[in-house]
Amino acid sequence: MVLLMKSNISKIAFCHILIALVLCCSVQKISAQENVVEADSIANKRVTKYQKRVATAREHWMNLLPNISIVQYAGNIGFVSAGLGWDYGKHDRWETHLMLGFLPKMVMNDDMLTLTIRESICPWEVKFNDRFSCNPATFSLALNTVFNDEFWYTETERYPGDYYRFSSKMRIRLSIGGQINFMLKDNKMMTDRLTFYYDVSSFDLAIISYVPNKRLEFKDILALGIGLKYKFY
Repeated sequence: MVLLMKSNISKIAFCHILIALVLCCSVQKISAQENVVEADSIANKRVTKYQKRVATAREHWMNLLPNISIVQYAGNIGFVSAGLGWDYGKHDRWETHLMLGFLPKMVMNDDMLTLTIRESICPWEVKFNDRFSCNPATFSLALNTVFNDEFWYTETERYPGDYYRFSSKMRIRLSIGGQINFMLKDNKMMTDRLTFYYDVSSFDLAIISYVPNKRLEFKDILALGIGLKYKFY
């Protein structure tokens, strides 16, 4: 009964988190549109220095808000994951993602939630036309943790010293992949973008285990993840 209650609570919590992420994206987009309208209004009339400072401050704050929503299946961060992200740098080639994942009981011993922070770069972009483009290679580095008392950051007393040399709760993840982009609007200045992506990843413990273990094949330490990103302006 207790396990069933825990399972239901985990599922309800995950659903609430997904709903909150969607609402956050919607509110942010509305705020961004209002900010653009206000900026245009200020530009079309004579403004004071104070108004300019306020407009500049609001622009800086808007840059801190996420402008990417993400949904991903598999890929070493959860059976299904969702989150928000930011892009920045030259041509917005750098991205930071913050994602919550869900591991159902059929994958683990119990329903579990994961948290991932991921840094990605897309060095190259190939444009086919005004609407379609692709990034043939993307590279990512991520930290992933799981919310469950069965895992730990440091060894517990029940294990002898140095029995486990790695944290069972935190994983470092490396991945390489690619993505296809579709522009949703004709306006070249403000264009929403839908992106399909894939990545092939592995994590620190799997890589270290692979080196001395001749029984492991390289494919055994790899995981494939696919997902969708919606970038709004």
